Amino acid sequence: MLKLSPTAALTYEDCPRQYWYRYIVRAYRPLRPAALGFGDAVHQAIEQYLRAGVRGESCDPVAAFTAVWDHHTATTALEYPNPWSAAELRATGQRLLALFPGAWAQAELALALDGQGEPLLERRLEAPLAPGLNLTGKPDLVVLDAQLRTLILDLKTPSQAGAIEAFEARADQLAAYQLLLDANAEALGGLEPVAGVGFWELVKRKVASRHGGKGPEIRGPALAPARTIDQLADLRQKWVWLAEDIGRGRFPRRPRQAHNSPCLLCDFRRHCAAGEDPELCFPDPAPVSPAPDPVARA
Repeated sequence: MLKLSPTAALTYEDCPRQYWYRYIVRAYRPLRPAALGFGDAVHQAIEQYLRAGVRGESCDPVAAFTAVWDHHTATTALEYPNPWSAAELRATGQRLLALFPGAWAQAELALALDGQGEPLLERRLEAPLAPGLNLTGKPDLVVLDAQLRTLILDLKTPSQAGAIEAFEARADQLAAYQLLLDANAEALGGLEPVAGVGFWELVKRKVASRHGGKGPEIRGPALAPARTIDQLADLRQKWVWLAEDIGRGRFPRRPRQAHNSPCLLCDFRRHCAAGEDPELCFPDPAPVSPAPDPVARA
Protein backbone atom coordinates (compact mmCIF):
# COMPACT_ATOMS: atom_id res chain seq x y z
CA MET A 1 0.00 0.00 0.00
CA LEU A 2 1.40 3.36 -1.05
CA LYS A 3 0.38 6.26 1.18
CA LEU A 4 0.75 9.57 -0.61
CA SER A 5 0.63 12.89 1.23
CA PRO A 6 0.07 16.24 -0.50
CA THR A 7 3.66 17.23 0.32
CA ALA A 8 5.06 14.03 -1.17
CA ALA A 9 2.91 14.34 -4.30
CA LEU A 10 3.92 17.95 -4.84
CA THR A 11 7.58 17.04 -4.34
CA TYR A 12 7.30 14.42 -7.10
CA GLU A 13 5.58 16.90 -9.40
CA ASP A 14 8.33 19.42 -8.73
CA CYS A 15 11.11 16.90 -9.41
CA PRO A 16 10.84 13.09 -9.33
CA ARG A 17 14.54 12.77 -8.48
CA GLN A 18 14.04 14.99 -5.43
CA TYR A 19 11.18 12.69 -4.36
CA TRP A 20 13.52 9.71 -4.71
CA TYR A 21 16.14 11.32 -2.46
CA ARG A 22 13.63 12.42 0.19
CA TYR A 23 11.13 9.56 0.32
CA ILE A 24 12.79 6.47 -1.15
CA VAL A 25 16.39 6.58 0.15
CA ARG A 26 15.53 9.19 2.83
CA ALA A 27 18.60 11.35 2.39
CA TYR A 28 18.87 14.40 4.65
CA ARG A 29 21.14 17.23 5.64
CA PRO A 30 22.33 17.47 9.26
CA LEU A 31 21.32 21.13 9.51
CA ARG A 32 17.56 21.71 9.52
CA PRO A 33 16.28 24.91 7.90
CA ALA A 34 15.32 27.32 10.66
CA ALA A 35 12.23 28.38 8.70
CA LEU A 36 10.77 24.87 9.13
CA GLY A 37 11.39 24.93 12.86
CA PHE A 38 9.85 28.39 13.08
CA GLY A 39 6.73 27.19 11.26
CA ASP A 40 6.46 24.18 13.57
CA ALA A 41 6.73 26.38 16.66
CA VAL A 42 4.01 28.75 15.37
CA HIS A 43 1.71 25.83 14.54
CA GLN A 44 2.21 24.21 17.94
CA ALA A 45 1.57 27.45 19.81
CA ILE A 46 -1.66 28.12 17.90
CA GLU A 47 -2.78 24.53 18.45
CA GLN A 48 -2.17 24.83 22.22
CA TYR A 49 -4.05 28.14 22.34
CA LEU A 50 -7.08 26.87 20.43
CA ARG A 51 -7.29 23.54 22.28
CA ALA A 52 -7.22 25.41 25.58
CA GLY A 53 -10.10 27.58 24.38
CA VAL A 54 -12.23 24.51 23.60
CA ARG A 55 -11.60 23.24 27.15
CA GLY A 56 -12.46 26.62 28.64
CA GLU A 57 -8.88 27.09 29.82
CA SER A 58 -6.48 29.96 29.33
CA CYS A 59 -3.29 29.73 27.33
CA ASP A 60 -0.75 32.42 26.54
CA PRO A 61 0.18 31.75 22.89
CA VAL A 62 3.30 33.90 23.17
CA ALA A 63 4.60 31.82 26.06
CA ALA A 64 3.68 28.63 24.20
CA PHE A 65 5.63 29.73 21.11
CA THR A 66 8.61 30.84 23.17
CA ALA A 67 8.84 27.51 24.99
CA VAL A 68 8.67 25.49 21.76
CA TRP A 69 11.12 27.74 19.88
CA ASP A 70 13.66 27.86 22.72
CA HIS A 71 13.56 24.06 23.05
CA HIS A 72 13.96 23.69 19.29
CA THR A 73 16.97 26.00 19.08
CA ALA A 74 18.60 24.29 22.07
CA THR A 75 18.18 20.74 20.76
CA THR A 76 18.34 21.01 16.95
CA ALA A 77 21.16 22.09 14.63
CA LEU A 78 19.60 24.83 12.53
CA GLU A 79 20.61 26.65 9.38
CA TYR A 80 19.47 30.28 9.44
CA PRO A 81 18.61 32.14 6.24
CA ASN A 82 20.47 35.37 5.66
CA PRO A 83 19.89 37.85 7.33
CA TRP A 84 17.92 36.16 10.15
CA SER A 85 19.15 35.09 13.59
CA ALA A 86 17.57 32.89 16.24
CA ALA A 87 16.79 35.96 18.37
CA GLU A 88 15.12 37.78 15.46
CA LEU A 89 12.96 34.78 14.60
CA ARG A 90 12.05 34.47 18.29
CA ALA A 91 10.94 38.12 18.43
CA THR A 92 8.96 37.78 15.19
CA GLY A 93 7.19 34.65 16.42
CA GLN A 94 6.34 36.31 19.71
CA ARG A 95 4.83 39.26 17.88
CA LEU A 96 2.77 37.05 15.56
CA LEU A 97 1.42 35.01 18.47
CA ALA A 98 0.57 38.21 20.36
CA LEU A 99 -1.53 39.23 17.33
CA PHE A 100 -3.22 35.86 16.88
CA PRO A 101 -5.97 36.05 19.58
CA GLY A 102 -7.26 39.30 18.06
CA ALA A 103 -7.11 37.88 14.54
CA TRP A 104 -8.97 34.75 15.66
CA ALA A 105 -11.71 36.81 17.31
CA GLN A 106 -12.03 39.10 14.29
CA ALA A 107 -12.38 36.13 11.91
CA GLU A 108 -15.52 34.98 13.81
CA LEU A 109 -14.70 31.30 13.40
CA ALA A 110 -15.28 28.31 15.65
CA LEU A 111 -13.34 25.06 15.64
CA ALA A 112 -15.23 22.13 14.13
CA LEU A 113 -15.61 19.24 16.57
CA ASP A 114 -15.79 15.52 15.90
CA GLY A 115 -18.42 13.18 17.32
CA GLN A 116 -16.52 12.99 20.63
CA GLY A 117 -16.33 16.76 20.97
CA GLU A 118 -12.63 16.94 20.08
CA PRO A 119 -11.46 19.81 17.84
CA LEU A 120 -10.32 19.04 14.30
CA LEU A 121 -6.83 20.46 14.74
CA GLU A 122 -3.83 18.85 13.05
CA ARG A 123 -5.93 15.67 12.66
CA ARG A 124 -4.28 12.93 10.58
CA LEU A 125 -6.78 11.62 8.01
CA GLU A 126 -6.59 8.92 5.35
CA ALA A 127 -8.75 8.01 2.38
CA PRO A 128 -8.45 5.61 -0.58
CA LEU A 129 -7.66 7.06 -3.99
CA ALA A 130 -7.38 3.75 -5.87
CA PRO A 131 -6.63 0.09 -5.08
CA GLY A 132 -3.25 0.02 -3.35
CA LEU A 133 -3.13 3.82 -3.00
CA ASN A 134 -4.27 5.93 -0.06
CA LEU A 135 -4.16 9.68 0.38
CA THR A 136 -3.02 10.84 3.81
CA GLY A 137 -2.76 14.32 5.24
CA LYS A 138 -3.22 16.58 8.24
CA PRO A 139 -5.28 19.77 7.74
CA ASP A 140 -4.19 22.51 10.13
CA LEU A 141 -7.65 23.84 11.03
CA VAL A 142 -11.19 22.73 10.28
CA VAL A 143 -13.55 25.50 11.30
CA LEU A 144 -17.13 26.71 11.07
CA ASP A 145 -17.98 30.25 9.98
CA ALA A 146 -20.89 32.38 11.17
CA GLN A 147 -23.22 30.50 8.77
CA LEU A 148 -21.96 27.16 10.18
CA ARG A 149 -20.29 26.27 6.88
CA THR A 150 -17.32 23.91 7.08
CA LEU A 151 -14.02 25.51 6.06
CA ILE A 152 -10.45 24.19 5.85
CA LEU A 153 -7.62 26.59 6.71
CA ASP A 154 -3.93 25.99 6.19
CA LEU A 155 -1.58 28.14 8.27
CA LYS A 156 1.41 29.59 6.45
CA THR A 157 4.42 31.58 7.71
CA PRO A 158 5.71 33.19 4.48
CA SER A 159 8.28 35.97 4.37
CA GLN A 160 6.03 37.98 2.05
CA ALA A 161 2.26 38.17 1.83
CA GLY A 162 0.22 36.81 -1.04
CA ALA A 163 3.13 35.80 -3.27
CA ILE A 164 0.71 34.20 -5.74
CA GLU A 165 -2.61 35.97 -6.12
CA ALA A 166 -5.67 33.84 -5.33
CA PHE A 167 -3.51 30.73 -4.93
CA GLU A 168 -6.09 29.30 -2.52
CA ALA A 169 -8.32 28.68 -5.55
CA ARG A 170 -5.62 26.61 -7.28
CA ALA A 171 -3.62 24.84 -4.58
CA ASP A 172 -3.67 21.04 -4.83
CA GLN A 173 -2.85 20.84 -1.13
CA LEU A 174 -6.19 22.40 -0.17
CA ALA A 175 -8.06 20.21 -2.66
CA ALA A 176 -6.43 17.14 -1.11
CA TYR A 177 -7.57 18.22 2.35
CA GLN A 178 -11.10 18.62 1.01
CA LEU A 179 -10.97 15.08 -0.38
CA LEU A 180 -9.78 13.77 2.98
CA LEU A 181 -12.35 15.63 5.05
CA ASP A 182 -15.33 14.75 2.86
CA ALA A 183 -14.26 11.09 2.76
CA ASN A 184 -14.12 11.01 6.57
CA ALA A 185 -17.12 13.24 7.29
CA GLU A 186 -19.34 10.44 8.61
CA ALA A 187 -16.61 9.02 10.85
CA LEU A 188 -16.01 12.52 12.24
CA GLY A 189 -19.57 12.78 13.50
CA GLY A 190 -21.51 13.72 10.38
CA LEU A 191 -19.54 16.83 9.42
CA GLU A 192 -21.14 18.92 6.69
CA PRO A 193 -19.43 18.87 3.26
CA VAL A 194 -16.59 21.35 2.89
CA ALA A 195 -17.85 24.73 1.66
CA GLY A 196 -14.54 26.58 1.35
CA VAL A 197 -10.77 26.26 1.65
CA GLY A 198 -8.05 28.80 2.20
CA PHE A 199 -4.76 30.00 3.60
CA TRP A 200 -4.14 32.05 6.71
CA GLU A 201 -0.85 33.90 6.48
CA LEU A 202 1.28 34.83 9.48
CA VAL A 203 3.78 36.97 7.62
CA LYS A 204 7.31 36.45 8.91
CA ARG A 205 8.87 39.92 8.87
CA LYS A 206 11.39 41.24 11.36
CA VAL A 207 9.97 43.30 14.20
CA ALA A 208 10.13 46.93 13.10
CA SER A 209 13.14 48.74 14.56
CA ARG A 210 11.73 52.23 14.02
CA HIS A 211 8.36 53.91 14.31
CA GLY A 212 6.16 53.22 11.31
CA GLY A 213 8.14 50.25 10.02
CA LYS A 214 6.18 47.28 8.70
CA GLY A 215 6.72 44.29 10.97
CA PRO A 216 5.04 40.90 11.35
CA GLU A 217 1.36 40.77 10.45
CA ILE A 218 -1.51 38.31 10.11
CA ARG A 219 -3.40 38.43 6.82
CA GLY A 220 -6.61 36.69 5.86
CA PRO A 221 -7.88 34.12 5.97
CA ALA A 222 -8.11 34.15 2.17
CA LEU A 223 -10.84 31.72 1.09
CA ALA A 224 -11.95 30.06 -2.12
CA PRO A 225 -15.06 27.94 -2.76
CA ALA A 226 -14.76 24.21 -2.31
CA ARG A 227 -13.53 22.34 -5.37
CA THR A 228 -16.16 20.88 -7.69
CA ILE A 229 -16.66 17.15 -8.20
CA ASP A 230 -14.90 17.40 -11.58
CA GLN A 231 -11.94 19.26 -10.10
CA LEU A 232 -11.53 16.65 -7.38
CA ALA A 233 -11.78 13.87 -9.95
CA ASP A 234 -8.99 15.50 -11.98
CA LEU A 235 -6.76 15.69 -8.91
CA ARG A 236 -7.50 12.09 -7.99
CA GLN A 237 -6.60 10.88 -11.49
CA LYS A 238 -3.42 12.95 -11.62
CA TRP A 239 -2.16 11.45 -8.37
CA VAL A 240 -3.13 7.92 -9.42
CA TRP A 241 -0.92 8.37 -12.50
CA LEU A 242 1.81 9.84 -10.31
CA ALA A 243 1.64 6.82 -7.99
CA GLU A 244 1.97 4.52 -11.00
CA ASP A 245 5.20 6.28 -11.98
CA ILE A 246 6.52 5.92 -8.42
CA GLY A 247 5.68 2.24 -8.42
CA ARG A 248 7.55 1.76 -11.70
CA GLY A 249 10.65 3.47 -10.31
CA ARG A 250 10.46 6.52 -12.57
CA PHE A 251 12.52 9.26 -10.94
CA PRO A 252 13.98 11.47 -13.70
CA ARG A 253 15.64 14.78 -13.00
CA ARG A 254 13.46 17.81 -13.76
CA PRO A 255 15.70 20.92 -13.70
CA ARG A 256 13.58 23.05 -16.08
CA GLN A 257 14.86 26.58 -16.84
CA ALA A 258 17.68 28.26 -14.93
CA HIS A 259 15.39 31.07 -13.71
CA ASN A 260 12.66 28.66 -12.59
CA SER A 261 14.41 25.52 -11.42
CA PRO A 262 13.63 23.36 -8.39
CA CYS A 263 17.40 22.78 -8.21
CA LEU A 264 17.91 26.24 -6.72
CA LEU A 265 16.49 25.26 -3.31
CA CYS A 266 17.05 21.50 -3.45
CA ASP A 267 19.03 19.91 -0.60
CA PHE A 268 20.24 17.21 -2.97
CA ARG A 269 21.45 19.28 -5.94
CA ARG A 270 25.17 18.64 -5.38
CA HIS A 271 24.83 14.86 -5.05
CA CYS A 272 22.37 14.79 -7.96
CA ALA A 273 24.81 16.63 -10.24
CA ALA A 274 28.15 15.14 -9.14
CA GLY A 275 27.23 11.85 -7.43
CA GLU A 276 28.75 12.92 -4.13
CA ASP A 277 28.16 15.42 -1.33
CA PRO A 278 30.05 15.03 1.95
CA GLU A 279 27.37 16.99 3.82
CA LEU A 280 24.48 14.77 2.70
CA CYS A 281 23.48 11.90 5.00
CA PHE A 282 21.96 8.56 4.03
CA PRO A 283 20.51 5.95 6.43
CA ASP A 284 22.20 3.35 4.18
CA PRO A 285 25.25 3.65 1.90
CA ALA A 286 24.51 6.31 -0.71
CA PRO A 287 23.36 4.83 -4.02
CA VAL A 288 24.87 6.21 -7.20
CA SER A 289 21.54 6.71 -8.97
CA PRO A 290 17.91 5.69 -8.62
CA ALA A 291 17.44 2.01 -9.34
CA PRO A 292 13.99 1.20 -10.77
CA ASP A 293 12.04 -0.69 -8.15
CA PRO A 294 8.43 -1.65 -8.94
CA VAL A 295 7.65 -2.16 -5.25
CA ALA A 296 9.32 1.00 -3.89
CA ARG A 297 7.05 2.73 -1.42
CA ALA A 298 7.23 6.21 0.11
